[in-house]
Amino acid sequence: MKDHWSEDYKNTNPQQGVTRTHYLISKNPQGPWAIALGKFLDGQDPCRRFSGKILEYGGEYLFISFLDQDDESKFIGKISDPIPVSITNTGLLKLNS
Repeated sequence: MKDHWSEDYKNTNPQQGVTRTHYLISKNPQGPWAIALGKFLDGQDPCRRFSGKILEYGGEYLFISFLDQDDESKFIGKISDPIPVSITNTGLLKLNS
């Protein structure tokens, strides 16, 4: 939610305050880490997935997460189908859904 974002992030992120999936980037696997710039990696309004992970399988990157709600806003707690992930020309991640 936007009210939990740092002042710097609020000033540089054009999006509305919502709950969605961010990811962190670093030049070193041990950090330091920063939130990737640009749009969220994943999210709908309302957010239907949470606690996502990126896996490598068969030479592809895939995003899976827990499913939070059905169309009636009831908690379902299932695991999503894998969503292919690509890397953009700027080096950021993008869901191919």
